[in-house]
Amino acid sequence: MSSADLGVDAALAAIRAADGEGALRSGIEQALQAVRAAARASAPAGEVAAAWSQALRSGVAAAVRLTPGPSWSWFVSGSVARGEAVAGSDVETLVVLADDAARDAAGHE
Repeated sequence: MSSADLGVDAALAAIRAADGEGALRSGIEQALQAVRAAARASAPAGEVAAAWSQALRSGVAAAVRLTPGPSWSWFVSGSVARGEAVAGSDVETLVVLADDAARDAAGHE
């Protein structure tokens, strides 16, 4: 069973195309409803978890793209990174700043 079979592909497309916070929230909500429906329909748990994890990874990537500021990267970790997240899982993340980003934000040269 693929993410398309679970009904998540449309949500992933919406998340990736998001041009602001409202569109991003809507795409993530669409993904959540799709994985909940798949779980209620007794789709394999591992596939539901993988689809939800992909939605969360796409959401983090979109949030990074939509957030201006110093040079930085945002990574998911834990169950989301492993593709094992379920609806309601916490989203563990790591933020890595460029070497000069913290100094620039503090007004140092």
